[in-house]
Order: sequence, then structure tokens, then C-alpha cells
Amino acid sequence: MNNEIGLFIDEAYTAYADQNEEKSLSIYADRDLASYPDLIQKETMRRVKILKWINKRLTGGWTEKNLKHLILAAKQDLKTDIPSARTLGTWWSLYFNSGYQLMSLIPMHHFKGNTNKRLSDSDEIFFERAIDRYLVKEKPSIAH
Repeated sequence: MNNEIGLFIDEAYTAYADQNEEKSLSIYADRDLASYPDLIQKETMRRVKILKWINKRLTGGWTEKNLKHLILAAKQDLKTDIPSARTLGTWWSLYFNSGYQLMSLIPMHHFKGNTNKRLSDSDEIFFERAIDRYLVKEKPSIAH
């Protein structure tokens, strides 16, 4: 699209084009495992170790029947707590569907909890008005 109209330049189009360039030039970098706390890193690596150990020895699908004896053997061999067959199936599904990405096994406990509103809409409006009134940058003068 040409942003020139006769002798004049369409400034609105130029500003719009500049905004699009800035968006396309921004780089989004995913977090890597090293950016998480040590406790989360250790838990993620423990999950990977368990899944690899079980997958190497598993014959058939990731069902409770197939996993039951492997869970007992893994407890003794890996010397760690092994979760239930259902949890292992969930972990494997996440790991496999992500293309074996470590990031898929990071604990996501922070997503748990109550997601319902605690206030009704009418109460929320009241609090928003109070915040707008009292949280202003201007400080009242002594003269008032």
C-alpha cells in the first residue's frame, strides 16, 4: 500500500507501519529449565528419570495393568517415590505430546486453586471507584 497521496505523506499509515515493525522485531524467548528454582529443576529431572526408566522396560501401553509391577521395581531400583499409574500416564502424555520437551514436566501447582470471583460485580465496581479516587498521583496540599 502506498502511503503517499499526491505531494503529501499519509502520517497515520506511517505510524501504523512503524508499530507493526516494532512488533515483528521483538523477540520472545521461552524460559529454560535453568531459570527455575533448584527444587523445581530436581523434581523435573526426577520425573524424566522415572519416565525413561519405565518406558525402557514397558511392554504394551501405559495402562495400570502394565505399570503395576514396574512401579514396584522402579521404587527399589531408583530409590525414590514413584507416583500412581494414572499420574505416570499423565506425565507420559505431556512429555510425549510435547516432543519430549523437559519443560512439559515442570510442576504446575501454581495453576491450582479457586478461580471463582470472590466479589459480586456490583461490589467490584464500588472498589474500582474507591481505588480511582484514592490512588492518584496528585498529593493533596495543606491548604485544602
